[in-house]
Amino acid sequence: MTVKDFIRDIPDFPSVGTTFRDISPILHNSKAMEYAVEAMYERVKDLKPDVIVGIESRGYIFAALLAGRFKVGMATARKKTDVHPLDTVGIDYAIEMGTSRLEMMRDAIKQGERALVVDDLLATGVTSKAAADLITMLGGQVVGFAFLADINYYDGEQLLAPIAPVVHIYDC
Repeated sequence: MTVKDFIRDIPDFPSVGTTFRDISPILHNSKAMEYAVEAMYERVKDLKPDVIVGIESRGYIFAALLAGRFKVGMATARKKTDVHPLDTVGIDYAIEMGTSRLEMMRDAIKQGERALVVDDLLATGVTSKAAADLITMLGGQVVGFAFLADINYYDGEQLLAPIAPVVHIYDC
């Protein structure tokens, strides 16, 4: 079994010349999910994180499962939150067609905590970098980035590698 077997390519979406990588076949298959999470864990286990930070929305899935595997807590990095009942800290960042915002609860990261940032796919890396910037703002240390797959069409790994190790299971 490989992760590649469970990533569906959808050509020309959302625009002509772009291939959308659909990970829902992994989510629909318990053995594929188990394999993917174990493969991610094996690549990051030596980083010894204190907290796993999942990026909304599909990063939450893998982050939660990795947090359970590490027996540590999980923090969430939410995209474009408008209202939150607790104190949050946010950062605006540039994306392909404008800007976006990523927020975390102010108490999600404790001073000196070692954080592993997790998302499903690595493309440009700007959202993961924003998460890393938030973790640093909150007093944490980013020890790594983990992704199910690297699209390899963009330079996301080059953006993130100076911050911490970047790992993924599959190259698209």
